[in-house]
Amino acid sequence: MKLNSIKKEHKGSSDVQKIICKSCTAKCDMTYEFQTGQVAGNKCPRGEVYAKRYRPDAVKIRTYQLPVKNGHMKRLAVRTDSPISEDLSGVIEAELKSVALTAPIEAGEAVLTNVGGTGVALVATRKMPARHSV
Repeated sequence: MKLNSIKKEHKGSSDVQKIICKSCTAKCDMTYEFQTGQVAGNKCPRGEVYAKRYRPDAVKIRTYQLPVKNGHMKRLAVRTDSPISEDLSGVIEAELKSVALTAPIEAGEAVLTNVGGTGVALVATRKMPARHSV
């Protein structure tokens, strides 16, 4: 399982960052050179902006959308219970591909714990009542 979409390389005295762009569906393999600010490999202008703003060490609360069985709506937004890095986000995303929740779900309920062995729980961002049959 690939844990990270980022690699650092050393070219002489400058650091070069390899990044997989997530700003559009092309998912370009790009490189960003820190000292010169040059971006290579992007197929659209959004890739250059993405590379220059990207911070692999940033930790933040991440949100995901999960399918819900028997729910009032088809999908539910969930968030991590603590800030995580991009590395852990990739591990969590890989595991969530095979997950579907079942309604009813309460707001703030931990719908998954220790996702991907990361120690992170996913919490429902809102209440999801069960669909009533008629």
